[in-house]
Amino acid sequence: MADPNLTQIAASAWDAVVTDKPEDNIFGALKLAKAIQAGGGMIGKEGVNGGKSFEYTLEYAVNTGARSYGEFESLDTSRIDIFSAAQFQQKQHGAPVVFSDWEQLRTKGDNAKFDYVAGKLDNGKNSHLNDLNNVLCGDGSGNGGNDIDGVQKLIPTDPTTGIVGGVDPATWVFWRSQQASGTKTTSAGDNLRSSWTSVYDLCSRGGDTDAPTNVMTDRPSFELYMAQLSLYERYNKDGNGGKARGGNLGWDNNAIKFKNADVEYDEAAAKFVPGNAYFFNPKFLQFCYLTGAWMRLGPPQDLPTQFGNIYKILTIGQLCSGNRRRLGVVTAIN
Repeated sequence: MADPNLTQIAASAWDAVVTDKPEDNIFGALKLAKAIQAGGGMIGKEGVNGGKSFEYTLEYAVNTGARSYGEFESLDTSRIDIFSAAQFQQKQHGAPVVFSDWEQLRTKGDNAKFDYVAGKLDNGKNSHLNDLNNVLCGDGSGNGGNDIDGVQKLIPTDPTTGIVGGVDPATWVFWRSQQASGTKTTSAGDNLRSSWTSVYDLCSRGGDTDAPTNVMTDRPSFELYMAQLSLYERYNKDGNGGKARGGNLGWDNNAIKFKNADVEYDEAAAKFVPGNAYFFNPKFLQFCYLTGAWMRLGPPQDLPTQFGNIYKILTIGQLCSGNRRRLGVVTAIN
């Protein structure tokens, strides 16, 4: 039934605005993009002052002249090629934030519920990070190949496929990332521990040096991994001060590790290849960007044929690696 006094109420009282800024109902964890933004975590961050591409010098072969020799045997003086380079193409990622003069003018002063311009710019920055996070989970083929390369390209399901940095892993074994299948044999998750152990150890030197520091997966795989910890759930009762604590049938997500690697999930991971767990170390997986072009927010510019202006957010960079054999993936976890 219509309220006959609604017009009178609307005319005599303002709405009681509880929040001082818009509540985020859109964005996920954005683990990859935020790791880059903070300059730490699972992906390294490297700024480069100019240049047409990002190049990594690679040491890819041993000196085969290093061996045992007879007393007067001639040394093997063959020249051995041991160095090469990988070159990564720079790509740009941007976000426009458009304001009409009208919307800016009517959201000023006492009638403004919050700082509208700041809120819309925050949304633009987060939208930029959100889409960047999505493409970092992809393979770089989106938007006509204009997308920044993602983990599916640098750490593919089949390590022998895909040219990365101009080097073909089908030809060069040293340029292959690690991979194992996590598909169950009988019961859910029964191969999870063994497959993760295999990839973790393959990515490292001797099981500890240069080992993965982070494992990123999707939520179902993350929860399947946590289910393997059920034997270690605990009962705790503490009646000292406040409410007593009882049985704890869940783990804090920020406490989940595999060996020495933090285990996390990102909502974007399930959008491309569900059931994969990626093993990272920021020493061997970096986001390289041109200095001054990481989420650069330019000054507002007038729209030439409209009443309004535009802010432009720009990132120029690429996901790169100089040692792909230290990166790995466990595929088809179920």
